[in-house]
Amino acid sequence: MQLVEQHVIDHQDPRFAAIDPACFASKNLYNAALYRLRQAFFAHPEERSPGNRIPSYAQLAHSVKDTPELRALPAKVAQWGIRQVRGDWDNFWKAQHAYQKSPAKFAGRPKLPHYKHKSNGRNLLVYTRQAIS
Repeated sequence: MQLVEQHVIDHQDPRFAAIDPACFASKNLYNAALYRLRQAFFAHPEERSPGNRIPSYAQLAHSVKDTPELRALPAKVAQWGIRQVRGDWDNFWKAQHAYQKSPAKFAGRPKLPHYKHKSNGRNLLVYTRQAIS
């Protein structure tokens, strides 16, 4: 069993002023990584499948390693932000595959992961034990 602690911090909480900029930076990292994945997806429309020309997690992490979005967060937290993007992308492919098998189970064709809002958007922060210590 793995214990998880979740904290929802309201605007009135004194910790909000420190966490909000980190969530905003996490959103910027998410959008930057998603941009790279979407560009790879649209660059080769004839080879649209999960394994063809879509960057892996390692390639994606390497492509954003020198960006200001990545440097705005602790390394372990930034890695989880990139994993979120890759996880959303993998879930898109799973939904796409399930849709092709049985379209009746869906209200419509699965859509690509969307960008988070430029000014109002925030993203989750995942702090593991290693990131906290």
